Amino acid sequence: MKLGININYIANLRNAMGGAEPDLLKSARLCEHAGAQGIAVYYDGLDANVTKSDIMYLKRALKIPIMLMIEMNENAQKLAIEVKPDMVFVVPEGIGYQDTRGGFNVEKNIDKLNEFIVPILYNGIKAGVFIEPKLGQIQAAYKAGVKCVELNARKFSDSFAQNPLDKSLFIELKEAAVFADTMKLDVTISGGINYKSIELIKNIPTVKFVNMGHSVITKAIFDGLSSAIKQMLEIMNNKD
Repeated sequence: MKLGININYIANLRNAMGGAEPDLLKSARLCEHAGAQGIAVYYDGLDANVTKSDIMYLKRALKIPIMLMIEMNENAQKLAIEVKPDMVFVVPEGIGYQDTRGGFNVEKNIDKLNEFIVPILYNGIKAGVFIEPKLGQIQAAYKAGVKCVELNARKFSDSFAQNPLDKSLFIELKEAAVFADTMKLDVTISGGINYKSIELIKNIPTVKFVNMGHSVITKAIFDGLSSAIKQMLEIMNNKD
């Protein structure tokens, strides 16, 4: 099982001030240097959060895989074909870099999804879809021609936070991951996984990647805030 880091949270912080800090590429390189085995990044086709230029720089600079999350629109499709990330996952329209709105409904959109991903697959890019951990959605994804699925763990994560002893949604997630593997689909999981719930997730043998963002960035803030303040005070108090 490998760890991917969603860096849209860092882009959101950068965009809040309208400047260049924190530097998205530097952040991704730090993730890579720390041992992260992939970078997950969402692109809506409008440059609203992470831009086309951001993604092109990331692809050129990083050695680890880039997992591009895109909405089903022409701009995002063109970018995927141009940049050629390692994986592309189709997400519901308007989902942004959040995951609370649920997965893409493949059962109702098999033909549309297939039509959208065919050019991506034709260009040698592994195409997938972000879905709920339901067997029907996995079967539909397979019929649509995807090569990988990202299972939405949000409901499990929310349930785990309230009652860690209730394993029902974890069992559902695990069964979905195992079933997807039997369909020869690569399996990724994302959606609110944190430093406690990963203890369960890591025991699902068919999961190739776990993508995290919020929990890792949150921990980074608290682990690094004290050091950042001390460094600033040292500079301010240095009379030389």
